[in-house]
Amino acid sequence: MRILIRINLAQNNIEAPFKIIEILEKEGLKNKVSIYPGQIITDNSQMTCILDNKFSDIEIEFFDTILKKGWKIYLPPLPRSTYCSAYIKNSYVIGPELNLYKCWESIGVDKFKIGSINNAGEIKFKEGYLDWLSFDPFEIKECKNCKFLPLCMGGCISKTIEEKQMSGKLIKGKCPTFKNNLLSKLEIYYKYTLKMNQKREDYEYHKH
Repeated sequence: MRILIRINLAQNNIEAPFKIIEILEKEGLKNKVSIYPGQIITDNSQMTCILDNKFSDIEIEFFDTILKKGWKIYLPPLPRSTYCSAYIKNSYVIGPELNLYKCWESIGVDKFKIGSINNAGEIKFKEGYLDWLSFDPFEIKECKNCKFLPLCMGGCISKTIEEKQMSGKLIKGKCPTFKNNLLSKLEIYYKYTLKMNQKREDYEYHKH
């Protein structure tokens, strides 16, 4: 079973990923789990979000650190058909009151509810659900002409749908932060691949 740990970052816990690396190593979990930092993009009274450029710098520092420490590295950006599970037809987030949402950041916000589950376990959808099913990044000029489109397919759909339902305008969602650090990321993955290939060659040599 593959275990992937996401470490959510805000202004008040920027050092958290590096501390968690030490904790996991101390507990003997190095390379038994994969870890990566995640950007919090919804602000509240207890934390302040990190701007994209700052998060991109922290992300590179983090992956460079675990590369030097010999950790397995989470997969690099690859061409994809969807940005996240919110794009997938049968993927839902269920709130504590059995309301349905497409994104976990929408939980508890009534205007972003797409449906609900009744006591019989039946799902009843709201009209707004169609906005999620019909989303097409090629209808957004800025996305259609962007060289990163094959890697993100429109970015954060939640922000796009939120704007559409509030203003009726179809705009691009939040772009992924790898737009700021893709080259640096690929350099790290390249070094990681070389290191893994060398380990395989050493293993095969000693095996024979």
